[in-house]
Amino acid sequence: EAEFSVTGRGNPERYNRTIRYQWQLNENDLPNGSGIYDLNQQQQATITINGDDGSSQTYDTALVAVIKSFKTNITYTITTNQDITTKLIAEGAGGGVSGQRDVAGGAGGTAEGLFTFKKGKTYKLRIGGGGKTTGAGGFSGGGDGGSGIHGGGGGGFTGLFETSITIGNAIIIAAGGGGG
Repeated sequence: EAEFSVTGRGNPERYNRTIRYQWQLNENDLPNGSGIYDLNQQQQATITINGDDGSSQTYDTALVAVIKSFKTNITYTITTNQDITTKLIAEGAGGGVSGQRDVAGGAGGTAEGLFTFKKGKTYKLRIGGGGKTTGAGGFSGGGDGGSGIHGGGGGGFTGLFETSITIGNAIIIAAGGGGG
């Protein structure tokens, strides 16, 4: 048994506002007053991530708060055993440096937002690769650099998609930076 309460204190000379809060359990508002909630009946939420390179990892969301172990040049397949809401942060890869003029490529874009992975659905994730100096674009859609002045390759996008990697299935995309 646990009991929770909230006490707020502010400086009335600086803040004259009402403080509001709402207790939640699994993203559902709990009623005011008291209640008994059996937390032991909650199913353990897991995220399974399989790479097309043969890698595989399952994460227990009660033990892991951030997953940052993704690499470029791999397409990941993600599934969950129940609905899991999480914050997504995607960063596109930077563009490569031009050869003759030594001009730096642009930084990749960033996108973030809340998303709920749904039980029974399959998701695809790609991490953009950096554009090459005087040449090839990075993994995941980076364009090749121009040959006339030895332009740097563009950085690849980072994106999460439902089922397959198509623009119509995009959940979040962060663009890659342009080549120098």
